[in-house]
Amino acid sequence: MLVSNEAAMKALEEGLGELEASTSSHWVKMLEGYEYSHSSQTFRGRGLPEGEGAPSQSLVHELAHRLFQLPYHRMGSRYPAFRSLLGAARKIHKNRGNQLRVGTLRQVVALAFIDHELEMAALTEPTVIIGDGFGLMGCLALSHKHLTTKIVLVNLRQNLLADAFYIRKSLPDEGLVLAETPEDYQNALDQDECRVVLVRADNAELISHRGIGLAINIAAMQEMDPEITRSYFSGMRRSRNDSTFFYCANREKKTLPDGTVSRFADYGWCDDDEVLVDGLCPWMQKYYSPRPPFYHPYDGPHRHRLVKLSKEQA
Repeated sequence: MLVSNEAAMKALEEGLGELEASTSSHWVKMLEGYEYSHSSQTFRGRGLPEGEGAPSQSLVHELAHRLFQLPYHRMGSRYPAFRSLLGAARKIHKNRGNQLRVGTLRQVVALAFIDHELEMAALTEPTVIIGDGFGLMGCLALSHKHLTTKIVLVNLRQNLLADAFYIRKSLPDEGLVLAETPEDYQNALDQDECRVVLVRADNAELISHRGIGLAINIAAMQEMDPEITRSYFSGMRRSRNDSTFFYCANREKKTLPDGTVSRFADYGWCDDDEVLVDGLCPWMQKYYSPRPPFYHPYDGPHRHRLVKLSKEQA
């Protein structure tokens, strides 16, 4: 029997003390001190700032953020869906009780870009988001006026609970369901009550049991061990439909705490993939801070790629 909404979150809570087999050394470190208080509904942990945002400290502080965000607005304004998605993002953060910051703004630009490149209204198979942060891309996908598919979130248990929590807080009318088995996954996609399907990272092979219209991974594969990244590619290629688009935006190279090196070029691409866009990602090269010169490069360039994946037989 499927568990949904608060019962699904409770099921995720029950195993919070255990790390999944697919946890990389990056997330072993980031999940140090992880705590979720059911009574106060707060998260703690090295890698879990509260919902990718913070309450505004003052009017001057907020105006400074808006000024620093102008270059991202200029990049986003090229894409027709940007304004409506930006409005949705502001409502999302209002419900979360914090302010829209650059992490969310990059997600808004990314989804507007994908919308510009693809006919999203034509997608009928699930949209799979691999490694969402605080449910932000999930909330934006749910708010996209032309995207009507189920939204599948795949993440480590601890992060998946945070995704679920913030989706419920941001969009309280949206239902979510937890899928742990192939039968669960099939039933979750076929029922009408809940649009969001939660899948733990160790159960990621479930995504191959049905079709995938669009998959999205932003700044998450760079934090995975290479064999886990390749398993995601295999699952997407085995998904049961002819056309699966994949948008990937990650650092070209990142060394994890245990010395493992994650390389964008080695993720699992195939020469038979139809590449629609490939290059450095304009909105993921720099971050801003009050320290001159105000815009600072990340530790290594970030690349984005939008492809139609070649398929393999299940």
